[in-house]
Amino acid sequence: MKPHIVIGILIILVITTTAIVLAFAVQPIDNLREGGELHPFEIEVSASEDGKFALSCINGCAWTELGFNYRGAALVSFSGVGPQIISDRVLSDTDSRFLFQINKDGNTINMKGLKGQAWETLSYSSTPADTISFRINEMGMVSELD
Repeated sequence: MKPHIVIGILIILVITTTAIVLAFAVQPIDNLREGGELHPFEIEVSASEDGKFALSCINGCAWTELGFNYRGAALVSFSGVGPQIISDRVLSDTDSRFLFQINKDGNTINMKGLKGQAWETLSYSSTPADTISFRINEMGMVSELD
């Protein structure tokens, strides 16, 4: 093959590969599945060894403070907290701009994103497990709190 043909083919391959990579890079994040939109929020999450969650909404919620005992999982949404029952009504509720499931297993807090956030799952562990505190937002974990 002539050199100018080989160079032309290489240029076409580079352009095609770049276009494919950019196409995948700008695809919407799949975890926005039910709500279809990202809803900005920032929440401080704390869990104590004695079985209590304390959530403080910094922004993006209809509530400022939530406190509940954990026995299994709970659903946290724009409008508050509820049992872990996930139904079509809960997922389509307009007040559920974001929705995630949260539970504690030993010294680990597990969260499953259901609506309005970019993350699918988040998990945070702390040793010792007396109090676990961190901050999350619609994109994931923001910071650990002292």
